[in-house]
Amino acid sequence: MLGRPELKEKFLAAAVEAGGSSAQQFGATVKSEMERLGKLIKTAGIRAE
Repeated sequence: MLGRPELKEKFLAAAVEAGGSSAQQFGATVKSEMERLGKLIKTAGIRAE
């Protein structure tokens, strides 16, 4: 689905690069980003209102 030309055009227009990955790779990326952003949020003292 991400290989469809019309989607690629929309993603490129929004400066987003779509790529395929396995479920395991995606899960690892999500986990890594959650850890990275969690540290940033704690360091910056950001709290939900």
